Amino acid sequence: MKKDMNTMDFCKKAVLAVLFAVVLGGVAWSQGVYWVAFRDKAECGFDPYGYFDAKAIDRYKACGADLWDSSNWPLTAGYVEAVADVAEEVIGESRWLNAVGVAASEAAIEEIRALPFVKEVRKIGGDMETASRKTEETEVASGQNSVVSNQLLRMKGDLFSENGIDGSGVRIAVLDGGFPKVDRHPAFYHLHRNKRIVETYNFCNKKTNVYGWNSHGTMTLSCITGIYEGQQLGLATGAEFLLYRTEVESEPFKEEIWWAQAMERADKMGADIISSSLGYGKERYYPTQMDGTSYVAKAATMAARKGILVCNSAGNEADDRRWKTIITPADADSVLCVAGIEPSLTNYAHVDFSSYGPTADGRRKPNVCAFGYADVANPSGGLTNVAGTSFSCPLVAGFAACVLQLSRGIGMELSAMDLFQVIEESGDLYPYYDYAFGYGVPQASYFIGGSDTVEPPYGLYEVDTLMLIIAKRHIDKGTLFYKIHNLANGTIEEYSTVALKDVDSSDIILYFDKRTLVGRAVCASLFGYYRDYTLTDEEFENYARHAYISDKAEYATALGDGQHKVTLHNDASTLKTRQWGTNSKNQGDIYFLLGDAIHTRSDELGLLAWSPALRGGARLVHSFGKTYSLGIGIELGGTFFNFHTYEPNPYDPKDESSNTAKPFATSTLDKKCLRLGEFSMEFFQRVRLLPGGLVGKGLHWDLSIYGSVTFANYRQYWSDGDGKNAITAIYRHGFQIPNGCWNWGLQTRLTYDFIGVYARYCMTGVLSKEAAPALPYKTTLPRLEVGIQLLF
Repeated sequence: MKKDMNTMDFCKKAVLAVLFAVVLGGVAWSQGVYWVAFRDKAECGFDPYGYFDAKAIDRYKACGADLWDSSNWPLTAGYVEAVADVAEEVIGESRWLNAVGVAASEAAIEEIRALPFVKEVRKIGGDMETASRKTEETEVASGQNSVVSNQLLRMKGDLFSENGIDGSGVRIAVLDGGFPKVDRHPAFYHLHRNKRIVETYNFCNKKTNVYGWNSHGTMTLSCITGIYEGQQLGLATGAEFLLYRTEVESEPFKEEIWWAQAMERADKMGADIISSSLGYGKERYYPTQMDGTSYVAKAATMAARKGILVCNSAGNEADDRRWKTIITPADADSVLCVAGIEPSLTNYAHVDFSSYGPTADGRRKPNVCAFGYADVANPSGGLTNVAGTSFSCPLVAGFAACVLQLSRGIGMELSAMDLFQVIEESGDLYPYYDYAFGYGVPQASYFIGGSDTVEPPYGLYEVDTLMLIIAKRHIDKGTLFYKIHNLANGTIEEYSTVALKDVDSSDIILYFDKRTLVGRAVCASLFGYYRDYTLTDEEFENYARHAYISDKAEYATALGDGQHKVTLHNDASTLKTRQWGTNSKNQGDIYFLLGDAIHTRSDELGLLAWSPALRGGARLVHSFGKTYSLGIGIELGGTFFNFHTYEPNPYDPKDESSNTAKPFATSTLDKKCLRLGEFSMEFFQRVRLLPGGLVGKGLHWDLSIYGSVTFANYRQYWSDGDGKNAITAIYRHGFQIPNGCWNWGLQTRLTYDFIGVYARYCMTGVLSKEAAPALPYKTTLPRLEVGIQLLF
């Protein structure tokens, strides 16, 4: 028996050690990561010709940027040293932002915030997301050319290839989570053969090796420059590359710092274009914050000022009704935001996951679009088909490199914003624009050979109070784009597509009630043919005077069995931070706990190996950002403290502590149990360590202080000698606290999504002399309880 008890004690101590290791790990994780911005920079003898690569100097001069601008100066060393003396870790510095990224406790941050040269402290609360869609990868058979060709043919990229335009002379930086097998995969042989990988750097571990880790980077790089078995995966096969690793799953809060540092290094090393299929979205921000003011958006904007075109994925949040907008840094006005469409040459359709615009402050995003599905290099070998705006972005980045090469070939050096603008103008919908497709898919024919003359496929006609869109020729198949544009504030109130099939000349495609168009314009595009319609001044005055407008007016109606209206509506006014629910400002938790009392001190009574605790409760949580929350909760529960039957304890009836008294002559004592009931209230803080999970709660750590009213009742369980006719005897002299006593303690929980572990420690001592003065015994029950939690 003693050996079994020692084994059980050892197991409990092992469990306890593991639990406290987990809790301490949670404490370490709870240390925050921050940007600390400084007010100024000290004068220094900055030499741009000693700092920048020759290509960077050429780019600065070509776009008129200032090589000696203070944003290029190093940070003031004394400022950095003062912050480093207080912070736990200095993660990295940003010259552009005049800021240093640090890991520090709340107390240390308050001390840093008080330094006279500190302008701002901003917490980094989430992880960088790859903008790839989590779908099953599909292997692409060797020699299968159609999809590989289509992702470039959709941009008429064959015109670039046929004219020897391959991005030569252009330097592209790719920021991602790793580039496994890029040094060995056949799709990149041409880069190594021609020494076109100029530099690699791993910001996550401060080394040059990037050829490992997340396969996402290998895939996105192949969309810019890959060639596999003679087939082009990307258009910029002649460009030079800078490969930077900025993302690592185990250090999510530091990635924003590494991303900004990579932008600066790309500038220093002469990048003309940056392709980033990374971004921050719902796991880091609220929709109302997608307004171009994040630190990564500021860094991207700075890159554009210095002549670098930044291409970024729009994000894959469209199928999340709680989000409704793009991700940052794609929300910066100087970043070319790229959305995704279905991979078809004939069906022009928004892919269901590609994020919609506008930005939170109503600016136009996305800018252009490309295939949201692509064939890419698979680090395991061959090709694979993947989904996400992660891949539409590098397709456009490769396209931009070809445009830049072409412009330089005719003696025209485009600035970053000039390049940005001509890519928008090359979109096959331009000048039509909406929040799903932007200006459409960029077309190489805009730059080579000129655009084809489009025979008007439709016309706009008026009949009484109706405005009609009527086909002017037979249309076998096509997609009509239309939108309702608010003339007062410039926003799009509604935008839709109508899939056309076998439409005859003179067929009505759409009609509008003109009385609903006061202060609005109808804009339409079909096969690149664009028209818009507004009321005449006379009609405007007439309809406005008679107030025919309804806020719920049906602007357009599609006619005929062959037409289908698909509403892709996203109104900037709906971008409100949700007040309740997962990932919102407020949320409610319901939970259940199952635990066991653990003996940790010499003055605690010994128990059987299993003394279960069952609890349930509800909590209200208020978030102060995406990673830190405070909350309150109530709980009902109880613990069954099971004692050894062969040992007396202070709770036995005074006259029967020897266990000799029996209800019947044949009775045996089977069990001794002190039943403890508690009603608790708690106040707690929550730190989210990682996002994700089936219900979106992610990995989070709670630390709370609780107070409880405790009730107790001690029982002995007897049975007769032959094991039959079990009897429960509750002795009137047994220990009881019918009116309750007060306890308080600390509790910690570490939970992933809906399941976790917890530890609870009673500071007053459960039923100790201090907690229950009526207790005649100076002793206490085990204070520690550990177990598992289910959270809903």
